[in-house]
Amino acid sequence: MTDKALRTPAALIDAGLAPAEELRALEAVAARYAMAIPPAIAALIEPADPNDPIARQFIPSPAELTAGPGESADPIGDDAHSPVEGIVHRYPDRVLLKLVHVCPVYCRFCFRRAMVGPRGRPSLSRAQLDAARPGIAGPSWTARTAAATSASVAGSRSASAVTGRPGTKRVTRQSSPARKAATSGATPTDAAAAVAARMVPLALGSQTVGSVLRPAAYCGVVGLKPTHGRIGAAGVLELAGSLDHVGVLARAVEDCALALAVLAAIALLAPAWPGARLSATYPAN
Repeated sequence: MTDKALRTPAALIDAGLAPAEELRALEAVAARYAMAIPPAIAALIEPADPNDPIARQFIPSPAELTAGPGESADPIGDDAHSPVEGIVHRYPDRVLLKLVHVCPVYCRFCFRRAMVGPRGRPSLSRAQLDAARPGIAGPSWTARTAAATSASVAGSRSASAVTGRPGTKRVTRQSSPARKAATSGATPTDAAAAVAARMVPLALGSQTVGSVLRPAAYCGVVGLKPTHGRIGAAGVLELAGSLDHVGVLARAVEDCALALAVLAAIALLAPAWPGARLSATYPAN
């Protein structure tokens, strides 16, 4: 098995994951929809099983080019809720920001498969990202969250005071917006409290032992600690390099999954694409 991702029908056939007689049909599929199967996933596929679930999820099929009655090129309806390129504003209090349109692996049933990959929509340019920013924190967001924020943040702010520089452990006791009598946990308490209080839709935090998962539990939000290195830790104050993780705090599992998909893609692209290092190239404000 190759140590590189399988990106062409010929590579699939060479790896024993597709029959040679389907080469021409699979090339037609690959010309329209992106394909990429990393070695770790390819190794899990059982070629002898025609119904192998992993194979059916990632290996192209000629049936993908068959369009049935009523099918849409935008089955998830993104375009109708996209005021500017890169933004999907389906709900009044949250937005989907699509920075890049590439994935480390492409699912065959993906609702956005016509948009992603080398032949899909390009990643956002600096100008497009600037145009998208007002849609992320515009008046609709402020109006929807002001009432929830004013009540829950007041108690949280009055009980919190950061006494050291960001990244240190020297913080006073901070109440959980979910339960005022309880602590909001270890650092990053401010991030977890801000998410719980609806000040922000999601936030990042660093964890060496339990500093993402514990505040998430105490504040009643979702905490995600991904595999070590899945999200790049460049610029994070190191405590224990082999244990430090960058995690995500959000109010829903789906929001954590979206953030992980974007941040993991940026980490993969960072060595080859300078623009992926947003912290170094894009203003914080």
